[in-house]
This record gives sequence, C-alpha cells and structure tokens, in this order.
Amino acid sequence: MSVKFTVIVPVHNGEKYIDDLMGSVLCQVDEEEDNLEVILVENGSEDVTPAICDRYAEEYECVRALHFGPIGAYRARREGMRAASGDYLVFADVDDMVSDKLIDELTRYILFFNERGKRPDVILYNAATDDNRDKRMFGFEFEENKLYSDKTAFYKLMQLNDSLNALWNKAISSGLAARILEEESGSHEEKSFNHGEDLLQTAEILDKAGSIAYLDSILYYYRENNSGLTGGYHRDALENQVKAWSAFDEYAAKWSGDTYLGLIDERKTLTCCISVAKLIYSGIPGGDKKRDLAAILEDPFYRTYAAGKLPDWAPEESVFVHKLMMADKPMKELLASGRSFRFRQTIKGLIRRKK
Repeated sequence: MSVKFTVIVPVHNGEKYIDDLMGSVLCQVDEEEDNLEVILVENGSEDVTPAICDRYAEEYECVRALHFGPIGAYRARREGMRAASGDYLVFADVDDMVSDKLIDELTRYILFFNERGKRPDVILYNAATDDNRDKRMFGFEFEENKLYSDKTAFYKLMQLNDSLNALWNKAISSGLAARILEEESGSHEEKSFNHGEDLLQTAEILDKAGSIAYLDSILYYYRENNSGLTGGYHRDALENQVKAWSAFDEYAAKWSGDTYLGLIDERKTLTCCISVAKLIYSGIPGGDKKRDLAAILEDPFYRTYAAGKLPDWAPEESVFVHKLMMADKPMKELLASGRSFRFRQTIKGLIRRKK
C-alpha cells in the first residue's frame, strides 16, 4: 500500500528561500509510486517569486503553482487544502526546509497504524532549527506508536504554551481536511490574515481530529527569518492576533471551560509585548513609529492585557519590554529603547563594513 502526500506551501516574497525548501522536498519524489505533490500557493508577492513558482511547475510534474492576490497565509493554506489530492497533507513555510526522511518516515508510521486497522487524523512530529538540526525544538511527552482518541493532553498543552501552534510539524488526513473545508463552506466569515493564523488553524485541527499520533523524529528545519511575512513589524499584526485569540477563546471554553483562562491571559500579555517590541525595534521612520505605538497603547486588547503577568517561559526581550510598558511614561521609555537599539545596530554595521 502506498501513501500520497501533498505538501502545501504558502509563498509570499520567497525568492531567497524557495530553492532550499524545494530541494529538500523534491528529493523525496518517487514517480513510480506517485507519492508526492507540491502545491505552491503564491499570494501577492512583490519579487520574482511568481516566476520561480511557475518554473517549478513547468519542470516538475508533481508541482502545481496557484496564484492569488495578497490573501494572507491563512487563506493561502486553505486554497492549498482545497486543491490537494494526497492522502495526507503536510504544511511547510517557504523559508524553512524539511528533512529528507520526512516522506519515508511518515509513510512508515501511517502504514504501522493501517496494519492495525487504524488511521490517525493528525501526525505530530518534532522539529529543529536549521543551525542545530540534531536538537529537538519541542519537549513533547506524548508516546510513540499510540493513537490518541482522547485529546485532553493536546488541548491542555495548546492552552498552556505555544509549542503546538505551528502547522509545519503536522500531517493531517485528507478526511480531516475535507471536514474542515466543508464546515468552512457554510460560514460567511472571511479569514484573511497572516499573524496568529497558526494558533487558530491548529486549534481547529485539534478540535476536529478524530485521533492524533506522535512521531518522535526531527522532520522539519525551522529558519529564523525576521524579514518574512510574519517576521519583523507589520501594522496589522496586533489586529490579526486579536482575531486569532478571540476565536481561540471559544475553543478553550469548549475544551476546558475557564480552567486555563489565567494562563491564556498571560499569553495575551506576551502578544502585547511582542507587538510592541517588533514596532519599537523596527527600522521604520520615527514619526511612523510614534504614531503606531500610540495606536497600540490605546488598543482595547492592549489596554485589557498589557499590564497582566507574563508566562514563566516568556523570552528575555519580552520581559524587558514589559517593564518599559509598565513605566509611568511608557511612550517615552519605549521610544527611547527603540532609538538606543537602532543606534547600536548602526554602530555594529559600521564596524562590520570597516572589517
């Protein structure tokens, strides 16, 4: 028995990275088995990415290039799901890479369950950073070779921290994808955003999955990219995050009532810190920075959660920024920190050029 996979890649301004990703995926194609298709969902790129996507589609029979306007990562993944023909769908970001064992390992694991009359709706696996490929990013405590029909442990972890947020370390069955898309077809709500969409989509996947299995292998390589669509500063980031959290609150209430409400609120406080940090340490003009910071400080979501407690696992930068946010004159302190950071970056740049 063979298993066919669809790798769905939302692509926006990916010209610097797409060859690395595609190289890591296409080396796993078995044309005789028809084991793999790749769907590049290009959405509103402003570089030569559209032409690169088309080139891959022309050169490789298993690659399809779909072109949309700037529909956002959420809808791009949805369009990929609609076009997929695989038995299982795998998600990848254009600036990352996959292990050359991804398809073989997933196939082996799916057949392991199939031989026992079982079919996992979701397969969760581990990942590593691209610069440290042997170290697992996540300390998952789930058991291998076990099919979880009771999803309580996954619901709990999803509410405690962000270790389950990403879509790129999950394979989902075509049946689960169909159920998700069928329910969406009856909704009039349009979701088109880039920030926080992983949180929302993963929550939906866990909620609708009939069963989940964990494969304790590093099958994905994450690359830090502050210039990408979800990296750096974007004016709509906080607004998008607010939408995602609002939808997530409904899932959390369904799963656990208000059991983890305090911990979820801590994560919302962290969202405020991250939004502020990306703004004040960005390279946008000072006047724009001051205007956007004033808007964030007056945002209802910010005013509700900014003064709250941060999670114990919050990054040091967020802890530092949170202290500035709680100052008597937060606008002044935050802008000053941003200017200091940009000054240091300028000096470092000058030193590098002299070398």
